Parts: sequence; C-alpha cells; structure tokens
Amino acid sequence: MLARDAVIGTGCAVGGVLIVHRSMQLGNVPGSYAGPGLFPTLIGIALCICGILVLAPALRQKRKGERFFSGPGERLRLVEVTGLVIFLIACAPKLGFILTSWIMMMAELCLRKNSLLRSAVAATILVAVVWGLFTKALKVPLPVGPWGW
Repeated sequence: MLARDAVIGTGCAVGGVLIVHRSMQLGNVPGSYAGPGLFPTLIGIALCICGILVLAPALRQKRKGERFFSGPGERLRLVEVTGLVIFLIACAPKLGFILTSWIMMMAELCLRKNSLLRSAVAATILVAVVWGLFTKALKVPLPVGPWGW
C-alpha cells in the first residue's frame, strides 16, 4: 500500500462525507431550488469520489518500507501551503478576498521559483477568475477589504 496515497485518499473521502453531512443541515431558501447547501454538497461528493479514486490503487499496491515524506522538501511544501491557507482564513475578513488571495498566490508562485512578472500575471488572472466566478456567476459574497474591493 502506498502510505501517502492511502492517507490522502482516506482524508479526502472522510472530509467529503463530513462536508456532505454538514451541508445537508443548512436548510433551504424559500422559493429557490438551490439552497445554501447545494455547492458544499456537490464539493463534498466530488471530494469523496476523488478520495476513493486515490485510495483504491493505493490499497491494491503494496510497498514495504515506504516513508510518508521522501525528503525535507516535501515537509517544507506542506508547511508552506498550510501557512498560506491559514493566512487566507485569518486575513481575508480584514484585507478582503482580492488582496489576500493575490498575496497568497504570489507567495506560492514565488516559492515555486517562478519569475516575479509571471507570478504577478498568473496571480492576477487567477484571482480575477475566481472572484468573478463566485461573485458574479454564483452570487456568493466574498469578504470586502477596507478599500471596497
């Protein structure tokens, strides 16, 4: 069994089940077919499916002596991503979604040794697409910073 795939697959599947369970408790909006739990439920189902797709091959293959982290670089990447997600959660209500997400994307892309210009362009495009998708298409309010954006 590939230890890393088994842990990640199990975590995704269990997380998906928890998300579906909690999103079913959100209730319905009168006069609307799509309540507040629709998108979390869909994401939870997709997470369960992805977890099972990662877990199944890991259970079929057996390797002994495999380590979860193959080197110190992998531990560092885990800490980087976890820290940036915590930064997003902590700072988005104060700085707003756009600025916080842009800073997070810039940091992640620069840590991956991309050029500053390429990182800035990619971060700007990604944040604009995500912001447009959530605020305009899905009508989901995102945190607004002190500057109104």
